[in-house]
Amino acid sequence: MEKKLILVEGCPKWGERIRNQLECDRENWIVQCHINRLENFQECISNCSDCIDAAVVDVHEEGHFSGLELLRKIKEEFNCPIVVLSSHVDLEWMIEANQAGMNNFLGKSYLHELPSIIRHTMKCNPLWSNSSVQLLIENHSRLLYESRSKVLTHMEKEILRLVYKGYTLSRVQEELCIAERTVKNHINRILKKLQVNSSKEAAQLAHHKKMLHT
Repeated sequence: MEKKLILVEGCPKWGERIRNQLECDRENWIVQCHINRLENFQECISNCSDCIDAAVVDVHEEGHFSGLELLRKIKEEFNCPIVVLSSHVDLEWMIEANQAGMNNFLGKSYLHELPSIIRHTMKCNPLWSNSSVQLLIENHSRLLYESRSKVLTHMEKEILRLVYKGYTLSRVQEELCIAERTVKNHINRILKKLQVNSSKEAAQLAHHKKMLHT
């Protein structure tokens, strides 16, 4: 039995890969219409039948807002399950896409899972593939770690405040009543967090970014 799909993919090479993947599956997938940008939406859907089983939408990062609008239009027009296929993985973006009509997601690195993901989604059982979930968790964990790793501790801020005022490291040591080795350890951690080469550069950057005001 034929399963009719809407395919949204702006890249010809990826469009061909998606079609090839669907053709290799046991289901008889038919791409009813292919939309490559938001402006073509009305023209493309005029040639579609009313019975669309699912939509596969590649939302590019650079087309973030128009892509979300396209999800809304597809959901309003056909009220069909939507699988988003993208290499852009971000929790905030995923929430917005879900609100716009996305029912399931698949990372483009796992294109071979697309037919099974579409089937599960059509059964009103959005089974997020293990690979997609793992990809999402890894990206979110990495971003969270990077964000936290750039947060300066109270002592690091105190050291940078003094360095910004022109204090030498030996004077910083005396002012804060801590050992020279402790000061150097703090400085090394600061340089790694801010990705700079000197304590003076770190102090200037932290002051400019208003990181010392809290």
